[in-house]
Amino acid sequence: MAAGDGPVVAGGISWPLDVSKIRRVGDSVTDHRPGSGRPHRGIDIFAAAGTPILSAGGGAVSRIVDGRFSSEEHRKRAGLYIDVEGTGGIIFRYLHLGSVYVAVGEPVVRGKLIGDIGPAYTSGASDPHLHFEMRVGHDRKYRDGYGTPLAPDRFLPPRVA
Repeated sequence: MAAGDGPVVAGGISWPLDVSKIRRVGDSVTDHRPGSGRPHRGIDIFAAAGTPILSAGGGAVSRIVDGRFSSEEHRKRAGLYIDVEGTGGIIFRYLHLGSVYVAVGEPVVRGKLIGDIGPAYTSGASDPHLHFEMRVGHDRKYRDGYGTPLAPDRFLPPRVA
């Protein structure tokens, strides 16, 4: 399965934040991100620090990691993040958070408040944003241990503010 291809998400998904708060949507899934050469496994959704983040789909919180002060560069870049294990083996990932309002094991429904966007310094970017990923399960093929990345913009509804 190639990046961006994959199953239809049961019940659909919604934008992980109020679309009226979105300033812009940046890079999507790429093998080589412009300027860094590293792959980009999701989409960047730019909004003000403190903007509430909502669960894009239902599932259960499977992981919360605070990498903001990690000595490991990839964890530091991810910052504070949440993984939600959805139906059909889809993992929803929310990176560069300022706060988390859920706990590991907690069930979530689409639209549930799960966190908020952190300040720019938490992501290493010049503007605060949410990095949102969808992965198909787990796979050792990828260094981070997650499965094939799906392009969230292929599953999100049209953005109408």
